[in-house]
Amino acid sequence: MIFRGRSTTSTRVFRHLTDLPDMQTRILTLRAKYTIRAEALPSDTLFCLLMPRLHNKHSRWRYLESKNPLYNKWNADRTVKLGDIIAEWRQTQHVKLRQTKARNAACRPLIGPDPILALPAARKERSHLLRWRLGWLPTQPLPCPCSTHLTKKKCFQQCPMIPSAHWSELPAPDSDYEGSHIDFVLNQLACEALKTGFRPDNHLVARAS
Repeated sequence: MIFRGRSTTSTRVFRHLTDLPDMQTRILTLRAKYTIRAEALPSDTLFCLLMPRLHNKHSRWRYLESKNPLYNKWNADRTVKLGDIIAEWRQTQHVKLRQTKARNAACRPLIGPDPILALPAARKERSHLLRWRLGWLPTQPLPCPCSTHLTKKKCFQQCPMIPSAHWSELPAPDSDYEGSHIDFVLNQLACEALKTGFRPDNHLVARAS
């Protein structure tokens, strides 16, 4: 496992950071693509000649067609591109994870590579950003050097050892925002950081994506 993680560590957040679909989505995608391509084969191919036998009630092929939500949605409106259907499916799955998983809820609301992977940073700095996103920082609640609380994500905002001026320079979340201020700021990083030749200005979090 990366970053000295445990074998039981969830990879949901890391998949979201790197814009990688889960295995179930990969399986559905491949099945949908193969099913659609099969319909475009010439009529004299062996597969098309066997097609009448594949449409009986005990056929595995019938199962691939009826139990695939990606194919069913494409089959309902064939003017829609399969790539758009897959992207919508992945976004829906991410929204569901944000509603049930706290670490996914702290991530960016839209699917796509996270800009923290591309912003200019030293290896140690980027490691800290990734570990924070993955929920590995802080490692465990320990007494804070300020002796007023434990080292937890939300407690950093109350730590007297961090100058309040630093927080005032960062974008402020809405009053009903329940997550960490740092996660909110990371979610405001410009997606232009992922483009070739990007050069950050003095304020890397100048605008929301």
